[in-house]
Amino acid sequence: MAELARDENTPIARIAEVIATDPALAAQLMRLANSAAFGRPRGVSELEQAVLLIGLDGIQRMAAAMAMLVAFHTKNELSFHFHDRAVLAGSIARVLGSKLPDVDPNVAFLCGLLSEIGAMACAAIDTEEYHRICEAATDLEDREARETVRYGGTSRQIGAELLRRNSLPELVAKAVESDPTAPHATSLERLTGFVRRAADAVRTSRGNKDVLAVALDSIRTTTALPLPLDQLLDACIRAATAALSALRQNR
Repeated sequence: MAELARDENTPIARIAEVIATDPALAAQLMRLANSAAFGRPRGVSELEQAVLLIGLDGIQRMAAAMAMLVAFHTKNELSFHFHDRAVLAGSIARVLGSKLPDVDPNVAFLCGLLSEIGAMACAAIDTEEYHRICEAATDLEDREARETVRYGGTSRQIGAELLRRNSLPELVAKAVESDPTAPHATSLERLTGFVRRAADAVRTSRGNKDVLAVALDSIRTTTALPLPLDQLLDACIRAATAALSALRQNR
């Protein structure tokens, strides 16, 4: 798949044919192409259309990302929790990435999708203990402190190392690894940190817009993301609605 995507002379139909042999990747591409992230007035119904819309570079990166997500997607409650958040974070990141002048929306999507890959790895490999860590943690910072005691580093750092070992772009690995609250954090790093937290806020707000707005305002302040609250709220609601609809249809 990666070799085909790198060759600009490969027919789109051939790429779509190869993607169709991987149901997980094909489903994810169709979800993305039909999500609020692309804002198309009419849905995409064919795989070839999705390939054209997302582009070969995006397909290549998506294939690598999906391989990692599938590797750590085990059939336990904690794994589904993180997988759903990954879909939400990716969708939200692409919408917001288009509003930041120095961020590529496609790269933002990848960063959001992989923002919790380290946590997914911990959940898959150290399931019982990591479940206890997540249950005991009062917030993300507390969870990371407990991760450091258990693993010698945070899930952000674990995830970034996994991305580097699997040849994902350094820009993505660094965005996943970086502390978004640091003064020197880039817009992409702040956005990745924001959507990582926002995906959980969307899930826990249970459709209550006021509760979500309060949570997003707090996250925006923490990560210093330079976007107004009404824009963040609208983007999160639109992206989350599309992502959750896709998840329900594919369960």
